[in-house]
Amino acid sequence: IIALLNLTENGFIIINRKGDVVYVNHLITEHFPIIQEDMNIVQANFTLEIDKSIKSYIMEVVRTKTKLMPKNFFMSATKRHITLKSEIIRDTNGNFDGTVIGVFNLERKKLDADKENNKGKEENNVS
Repeated sequence: IIALLNLTENGFIIINRKGDVVYVNHLITEHFPIIQEDMNIVQANFTLEIDKSIKSYIMEVVRTKTKLMPKNFFMSATKRHITLKSEIIRDTNGNFDGTVIGVFNLERKKLDADKENNKGKEENNVS
């Protein structure tokens, strides 16, 4: 499952029922290096932007133990809107055991940077 999450063009964070970050894929690490495995999201202190978006969304899922509707946020760090989506992880008895948070619209940052780099190279070649 972890290999699949690393193949996707979206960010993923897995949180257990206590609020501990169990897993973050490479896109989360690249765009939000402050979010790390083995930290407790409830006790963590982030920038105001991350507190009001990613952390508040995760906290609501953990508090209500339910899947939330997707939510969009503008992140100045990525210079774009991201979309957060949640899925619930349940134990064998059907009880809330954690959540998977998908962070969508992250990969384009790298693609946009590649386009800019290629554009600059093309302009240099023409000169």
